[in-house]
Amino acid sequence: MLVGLWYGERAYSDLFAGRAFDQRRWVMVHRSDGTARDIYRYYLKDVLQGEFIEEYTWGVDRSIYWTVCRSESVNGVVGPCSARTEYEIQSTTPQQFRYRSVKTGTGPSRSVRGREPRVR
Repeated sequence: MLVGLWYGERAYSDLFAGRAFDQRRWVMVHRSDGTARDIYRYYLKDVLQGEFIEEYTWGVDRSIYWTVCRSESVNGVVGPCSARTEYEIQSTTPQQFRYRSVKTGTGPSRSVRGREPRVR
């Protein structure tokens, strides 16, 4: 059910790569072979502040959506990674995916199927 393109956005204030932001938007592409790519873009007042790209493997075990990072890029600088992250699935429908970080409790995050991000 999670295979395909998912889009999400969340308004909150923080720092990314030393730059303030007030909005994070993302596209998640889950492939049927268990690989995926996420693109996160960070904005301050709708001006792009930075970009994070992660390539990973993913799966679902009962109500846990998990990822294992293979590579990551911060503003174009690529590096290796291997962290496993787990998310508790809050709900899924053919059009919506809601989940919460098991480690931090952050969320729930919400992704919607098949929308492209607004890039400015």
